[in-house]
Amino acid sequence: MPETKILIVEDEAIVAEDIRNSLQSLGYTTFAVVSSGEEAIAKIEEDRPDLVLMDIVLKGDIDGIEAASQIHSRFNIPVVYLTAFTDKKTIERAKLTEPFGYIVKPFEDRELHSTVEMALYKHKMESKLKENESWLSTILRSIGDAVIVTDVDGNIQFMNDVACYLTGWKLEQAMGKPLVIIFNIINEKTRKKVEDPVTKVIREGKVVGLANHTVLISKDGTEIPIDDSGAPVRDEKGNIIGVVLVFHDIIERYEAEKKLQESEKRYRSMYEYALSGLYRSRISDGKILLANKIVADILGYESVEELTKEFKFSEAFSPERRLDIIRTLEHGGAASDFEIRVTRKDGKKIDLIISAKIYPEDGYIEGAMIDITDKKRLEAQLQQSRKMESIGTLAGGIAHDFNNLLMGIQGYTSLMLNDLDPDHNYYNKLKNIEKQVKSGAELSAQLLGFARGGKYDVKPTDINKLLKKSAEMFGRTKKEITIREKYAPDLWTVKVDQGQIEQVFLNLFVNAWQAMPDAGDIYLETSNVVFSRSYTKHHEVKPGKYVRMSFTDTGIGMDEETASRVFDPFFTTKGVERGTGLGLASAYGIVKNHGGMIHVYSEKGHGSTFNIYLPAVDAKVEKILFYDGEEVKHGKEEAILLVDDETIILDVGKDMLKTLGYKVFLASGGNEAIEIYKENSNKIDLVILDLVMPGMGGGETYKVLKSINPDIKVMLSSGYNIGGEAAEIMKYGINDFIQKPFTMTKLSYKIRNILEKK
Repeated sequence: MPETKILIVEDEAIVAEDIRNSLQSLGYTTFAVVSSGEEAIAKIEEDRPDLVLMDIVLKGDIDGIEAASQIHSRFNIPVVYLTAFTDKKTIERAKLTEPFGYIVKPFEDRELHSTVEMALYKHKMESKLKENESWLSTILRSIGDAVIVTDVDGNIQFMNDVACYLTGWKLEQAMGKPLVIIFNIINEKTRKKVEDPVTKVIREGKVVGLANHTVLISKDGTEIPIDDSGAPVRDEKGNIIGVVLVFHDIIERYEAEKKLQESEKRYRSMYEYALSGLYRSRISDGKILLANKIVADILGYESVEELTKEFKFSEAFSPERRLDIIRTLEHGGAASDFEIRVTRKDGKKIDLIISAKIYPEDGYIEGAMIDITDKKRLEAQLQQSRKMESIGTLAGGIAHDFNNLLMGIQGYTSLMLNDLDPDHNYYNKLKNIEKQVKSGAELSAQLLGFARGGKYDVKPTDINKLLKKSAEMFGRTKKEITIREKYAPDLWTVKVDQGQIEQVFLNLFVNAWQAMPDAGDIYLETSNVVFSRSYTKHHEVKPGKYVRMSFTDTGIGMDEETASRVFDPFFTTKGVERGTGLGLASAYGIVKNHGGMIHVYSEKGHGSTFNIYLPAVDAKVEKILFYDGEEVKHGKEEAILLVDDETIILDVGKDMLKTLGYKVFLASGGNEAIEIYKENSNKIDLVILDLVMPGMGGGETYKVLKSINPDIKVMLSSGYNIGGEAAEIMKYGINDFIQKPFTMTKLSYKIRNILEKK
């Protein structure tokens, strides 16, 4: 039996010790002894005793009655007063706190024992009663039927949520009002008021039901056909003390009765209200003998009649699989959760979960089916998304290191080109090296795009114009491909990085071209779509307005297995000589990074369709201009601090900056950069700061430099593009960003734009 813990609240130490000794002799455990109401409440907040023995007169700001009041309201712990005060005023005050006992000092141990035991028992019984009341109230509130409880005079005592909804009355409005006001019922045909059910129940003293065609008129005048019953509520002596009324609307039943008149009675009673497809099929050949409309819809038939005439399981899915299922049913009689793939009437393959029971003596199987095609597709998409995200992290790291390597090659190539005349023997060779570096950078960009590396120049864009421009450029190089365009005239605006989205378009064009080796057509189409939350929650995007771009080719198409892997990085069916397998993976990452979706549908021999969905924005389209200078812009002896942890970047960067006419300070990490800047802040005009460095990274370094000189000019540099961490750092006032590898020309323009900007 668990021990009883009692808190003693008594400001007289001798009395408190005496009470403690009495409790221990009676077999109780003293939880604690405190001398004030404040201490008592603090102790109870730490842990809960089973009972509180409370003196009324206490030291402190609150007396025993006030303390008991707070304990009663906040903690639901029984309180017994132990006091020498018996005046009427004190007793009246004490009664307001609903104590579980009142003992006048001095008292004997047996009086204390009986009072404690009665208090504990009373509290236990009240707790059980409250639990039962809460349990009953919860049941009444949660059941699907409406429930109203009245007293014997017909006044409302309780209504659950369904009753409030059907009557149109809130509980607080209805409490205490006569039932006839709230529960206004008439006969549907005669339009006369129906007798008050409370009166009828009390008169007959038993459960009674309303007549057919009873209509409830709600508070706003809505008429609802209902079915109900009333029952008397009796006390322990059998006396009627109230009435409970249970009712529900029968609109659906009315509609169902009309449908039942239109078809076979047995069929309707068995199948009409099922949430899944229900069927009966012949064991011998799988012919469907009986089914509900859901089965017809799932299997692609216009009606149940057409389904029962044409469909046979033996022709719709693997005979071997069907034989296995029948053997399982014959062995166990019934089974659930068979997963099968069947062919619909239109030839489309769908995935089903079926449960069935066999009746060998009657020669048929009865079962239920659920179409899980969409569920499996969504699960596959979720797995794909998670897989791409994990591989993307690796791809981003590879791309970053690759760009740093390319920076060394690009930097020294730019320096040599700067020293040579265009007619020099090595000039064109160096230009070809630059082209190869550019190709490597594009490959790296695909890795970063796949890794969801970020959006650099995001602006509101007319996607029709961007897609049309990309189609024209691709069409000029691939004359054997016919591009057929259909652009929505009222297309919504999207906010995108134009360069990255053009890369997505190019990858899809190239993919379509490679799927049509003997020429063909590409169909482009744009439109506005709106996705609900129930749809987008499976795709990890937000609900709302989207712009759809559709690319359909007339190529060789893909089987289901190939289509499921088409966005995997490094997956290709074209051979090493025709692709890296990064194009569509990059497109997937870029679209995802823009908060969009990309889906593919393809059939072997019937071409492929790629649908891109990008979120629409309410913004004015901005005109995007491009400028690429061909000659370097030289400096004016300004000083630049170059910060990078890669030795090759420092070496080539120093030479490039000196060639451009700048004084150079070098730092191989954040701490060194800070020390150099502290000593030379009045000399350094610009800091070129690497983002990813061991120890103190670019972001932390920038914050310290900014604290030294709030007007500092900084250009961020990274092998990553400007997504993620770089984009966050840019918000704090960094002047510009340059991605490795970069040419001396691009570097010179970036520097002058910062230094000459007022």
